[in-house]
Amino acid sequence: MVGVETLEFSRESAGVSAKCDWHDSRSFAFAGRVLESWNTDGCALNLPRGTNDGVRAWKQALKSMRELLSDVTFEFSDACALYGSGLESAIGNHDATEQLINDQARIIAEEMGAVCVAR
Repeated sequence: MVGVETLEFSRESAGVSAKCDWHDSRSFAFAGRVLESWNTDGCALNLPRGTNDGVRAWKQALKSMRELLSDVTFEFSDACALYGSGLESAIGNHDATEQLINDQARIIAEEMGAVCVAR
């Protein structure tokens, strides 16, 4: 396309350096995983009569909101790793970081006797 520029971020030019004692990327990843594991099915009960269209719509809206919040939180995690204070190793290795967070969230949920364990 004519007139479209490529936007690139340079950590070095911006003076951003990874800090080994900052955990913002990991904290956002953990929060995203917790959001992702929430079960919204039990948020409303079906009415004894009627079509329950409103109840179904409410459950779907909550599920969509939960999914969106989880996705946004994971994006914040990635942004912290790429552009903020994330560890250099996290920059090229999001999958391993997210798997670690998934495992930790599952362990915590099991220890707390959570009704819904992360997918």
